[in-house]
Amino acid sequence: MAPRTLPLPAAMLLACSTPVADVGGVEGSTGPASSSGGSTSIGGETTTDSSGSSDPSGPADSSSGPGPVDSSDGSNDDAPLLDVGSAETGGVVDDCAEGNDLVVVLFEDSSNPYANAPELHRFDPIAGTFALLGALECAWDEDLAQYRRLSGIVVDRQARALIFDSQVNAFLSVDLADLSQCASLPNLYANDSLPNPISQAYAVIDPDDPESERMFVGNDIGQNLGGGALPGSFGWAQVDEAGVTTHFLGGTPFIMTLVVGTGDGRVFAIGGYGDNPPPVDIVELDPDDGTVLDTFLQWPTLPYPAFYGGDLLMIDRGTQVVFPDFVSSAWRYDLDDDDGNGEHDIIEVAADDAFPYAKHPVGVSSPTCIPTAPAG
Repeated sequence: MAPRTLPLPAAMLLACSTPVADVGGVEGSTGPASSSGGSTSIGGETTTDSSGSSDPSGPADSSSGPGPVDSSDGSNDDAPLLDVGSAETGGVVDDCAEGNDLVVVLFEDSSNPYANAPELHRFDPIAGTFALLGALECAWDEDLAQYRRLSGIVVDRQARALIFDSQVNAFLSVDLADLSQCASLPNLYANDSLPNPISQAYAVIDPDDPESERMFVGNDIGQNLGGGALPGSFGWAQVDEAGVTTHFLGGTPFIMTLVVGTGDGRVFAIGGYGDNPPPVDIVELDPDDGTVLDTFLQWPTLPYPAFYGGDLLMIDRGTQVVFPDFVSSAWRYDLDDDDGNGEHDIIEVAADDAFPYAKHPVGVSSPTCIPTAPAG
């Protein structure tokens, strides 16, 4: 199935050096159900629907949406360029496990996650397809006679995954080549400034040195009843046999920070401000202290972020329409303008019918083995 660019189900606002455009309104649409045709230019010049007709209406009125992020004050003038470089600088992959160059998605059963094991799938953003890796039977709790609910996943270059189990405040460590065995690693803290970690992602700090891979952590202060750094926290994690120890690096302006890293040392995040996000901002963070370097978009839902071939991915967490049915989708933000059309297009790469039946995502990871630029 070829990827498509579609009119978006809600407002998605560009906040870069180009004019800000509001595409659509925030009406809570469940997203497209079809898988054919259509084109949307984020520059706001032309919108093409699935029938192929064009409406040269220019930028939509942003009054109905959550409002653009104002970048006119020059605060991002010194931020890194959006271009991620050529294919020749696509990152070091020599030490990567075979097949570890696709996005990994953690799903739970949407009807009864306690009765059915969570599953891991690989997602190919080019084909827009999911492939089952297997079920996590080791999430079965003998004492409770049910499966524990997991959330959040991070995969290193050797295809070892850490999956957070909030029920026991620990990480399941599992080799993606063999899901039958899981080890439990305690969730430890170097201090109390990074409570409630909600998202982890690896980034290779030095692209010429794969061993410089470091795990970064974002937190959720919506559940931070014990105090700590406010409004949000960003840090790194040390992983060893003793457990996963988090270290505070700096604050973020978000109440919830979902992070994603790359093989060339960049860290991006989806950040929500309110007590109940969305809408959320899609930003680049300084890996040294969590400072927001650039804001790209405002997104109308709370998706899981990922990275693939120079672009950002948004894996929709799923909108429950009628129990137990969820509507999910995956979108690509053309971060590096690899098609050279002068626009940072937003393209739907997988509609709801591509997702595993009766499952919805609860965690996404893009290993740093994923190339940092398109092939070719």
